[in-house]
Amino acid sequence: MKHNSDPGPIEKGPSDRFTGDVWLWPSVGQTTHADIRNVMFTPGSRSAWHCHPDGQVLHVTNGLGLVQNRGESPVSCAPETPSRASRANGTGMAPCPTPS
Repeated sequence: MKHNSDPGPIEKGPSDRFTGDVWLWPSVGQTTHADIRNVMFTPGSRSAWHCHPDGQVLHVTNGLGLVQNRGESPVSCAPETPSRASRANGTGMAPCPTPS
């Protein structure tokens, strides 16, 4: 894994991907299939529907959130309770690619 000890500045999430104030820390670690980031959602903010072809693991560290796979009901996500969105369902506006 590549580890970045000087990640750089925190940026506001772009409005085409987020509603409300969302803050993005630069990547702190990367592998071929993973990018580790800290993202802070302010109350009422959310991301646009999107797809993670290799799935996504969310780890809430503060506050409460809702996560949802396409076609399923939202699930509450509390601090220290990891939540995983599967590759098959994704969270996207378009279907995730089918695994080959």
